[in-house]
Amino acid sequence: MKTSAFLALAAFVAVALDATNAATPSKKANPGWCKSDDDCQKEAKDYVCVSVQTTRKGAEQVKQCLPYKRDGDVCASTTPGLCPSFSTWSTAYKSISSVCAYIIPQSAKCLNGTEEAKKGYVKCLDVKDEDDKTTGVIYGCVDFDGRSLLFERGQKADKLARKMNYTAIISDNCVNPKNEQGSDVVCSGRGTCAPSSPGQMDYKCACNVGYSGTYCQKIDSNKCTSIAQCAAGICNLEKQVCECPEGTTGDQCSECDPSAGDKACGGHGTCGPVTTTPSANSSASSNSTSNSTSTNNNNNNNNNNQNNNQNNNQNSGSNNNQNNHNSGSNNHSSGSNNNHNSGSSNNNQTPVPSPTSSSRRLATQNVCTCTDGWTGTQCDRKPNTKMTSKGSRAAADADETTPAPGTKSSNSPAMAVSVPAALAVTFLAFMN
Repeated sequence: MKTSAFLALAAFVAVALDATNAATPSKKANPGWCKSDDDCQKEAKDYVCVSVQTTRKGAEQVKQCLPYKRDGDVCASTTPGLCPSFSTWSTAYKSISSVCAYIIPQSAKCLNGTEEAKKGYVKCLDVKDEDDKTTGVIYGCVDFDGRSLLFERGQKADKLARKMNYTAIISDNCVNPKNEQGSDVVCSGRGTCAPSSPGQMDYKCACNVGYSGTYCQKIDSNKCTSIAQCAAGICNLEKQVCECPEGTTGDQCSECDPSAGDKACGGHGTCGPVTTTPSANSSASSNSTSNSTSTNNNNNNNNNNQNNNQNNNQNSGSNNNQNNHNSGSNNHSSGSNNNHNSGSSNNNQTPVPSPTSSSRRLATQNVCTCTDGWTGTQCDRKPNTKMTSKGSRAAADADETTPAPGTKSSNSPAMAVSVPAALAVTFLAFMN
């Protein structure tokens, strides 16, 4: 059940955005964008509006609906959790890599351990940096560009992040070393880099539904709960499955359709079959083969058991020790036959998976080969980066310029940073 704290947050965000006279962005270009929790409730029950702090050009006030039923479902307050994914948003947003990180409240003060809740104060976690200095923090979603968390330079949270060595921690634990050169994508763009428990720095990838693996690199199913998590198309929140647009197919819409012509690979690449390495990402394929082998073993076991029974019946006059000896011999033979027959069956028969099996996808997967300057599953990302005049990295943006959620300048990201703090402050005011 959604807590009153998130209800308070919804009211605060609505007032704040109205004050900026922000233009309503296109939800078609950015599915799941929200202005408040009320927007999310129109999409599906038990969804809330979660913001992501970033200074990427053209990506201001980034907010998206995420499922929330209990503490820990989303990254907020004093509990780490999931952040939004942007696989199906317009190009300026696709490179956003979500990290659940420490944020220092800007519009509130932290309560100490003995203080009761009061207006203008928020419950915080006390953490120590490398200088052994204690700081009160809360959790919030922040973008990572491969070099640093994208706080506004000079903010207290930015300084703390540098002292906490976030860059090395994220790079070592949440960036797949098999990523293409220069890629800054965290958790394959399919999850959130987050700590396992409050107050800890043991970061790892928390994968969206439908994905698994150390870096969320494996696709398990077509199931989804985040509207923008599929490689293409959108997640039908009512059915909780990815619905693929023309040119894409497969679980999570991760494959391309070679018969779709220019509509495949976003018009920025070519679609064709590849042979994948089973050890790289094929647990489903292994399971299919294992099931086939298991069937052969069971058949052989049944035959051997029949032989055992016949032998035992024929030797009923023998003593128990002899029966046991025969049974053991037959079992030994059964094991040998199983191994031999299983191997023969596997050599002579190729397991035939169901049409929706992941093993089919792995064996005959159609993937995009992107043209220069484009990357991503559907060749819809521009990963190149450049240095800004201020010395911080920004996305080398796409040719298209889609209106960002809100029109507030990226030089004023304080609103996004203060949202988690505002959540608690408004909640306390509401309670008082």
